[in-house]
Amino acid sequence: MKKTIVVVGFLGLLASGSWASETFFKKGQKGWKFWDKVDSPAEKWSDSDFDDSAWKEGQAPLGYGDDEIKSTISYGDNKEKKHPAAYFRLEFEVKDHDHQVLYMMVRYDDGARLYLNGTYLGDLNTPKDPPPPGAYTGKSLGPGVLDGYTKFVLQKKGLLVKGNNTFAISVHQGSASSSDLFLDAEFLGISEKEFEALQAAEKKTVTGEEKTDEKKTNTDEEKTEKGDPE
Repeated sequence: MKKTIVVVGFLGLLASGSWASETFFKKGQKGWKFWDKVDSPAEKWSDSDFDDSAWKEGQAPLGYGDDEIKSTISYGDNKEKKHPAAYFRLEFEVKDHDHQVLYMMVRYDDGARLYLNGTYLGDLNTPKDPPPPGAYTGKSLGPGVLDGYTKFVLQKKGLLVKGNNTFAISVHQGSASSSDLFLDAEFLGISEKEFEALQAAEKKTVTGEEKTDEKKTNTDEEKTEKGDPE
């Protein structure tokens, strides 16, 4: 089944939200719900109608082991055998669900799996065959990419609904002894005309050095999977 993530390199052009027809949520957003126990959450935890009342709540950035963290989550009792993954949900309001381009920026460490209203979007920094839920990725982020945001476009129609929506993401450790975990994100809706203007601006402003901010994802173009993970 093909995936909807397409990596792009707009760098800081959308960071202020000035290009956005609608800003769904921003970096440093409050109201994130998280599950930081050793066991994976209940099935369908990424669905918009999932009951997360038992989950903890905090402000992004969330995680541990980084000075920028606003909400510290638990990794368990043994720092050499940390929980393999943490799970996050954020509810947000959408006024116009017909945006032609959905633009997202995610900063994560070490790997991530993304969902929107229960629909699987793709993986970030995972092996060719992504690990099952609650497993270590076996891959860590290298120097030079830990502080950057992965930027991508969701071009599939029907991902959003008017009113309440839910973005969900599981963040996976590369190994049991990994020193930190990090999550922050921003999500915008823009028109096709604005998207074309961004592409034109990208061609004029991007330099070779700035392109180091981009990271790979398992996407439509990069691989075709047999089906969505459970």
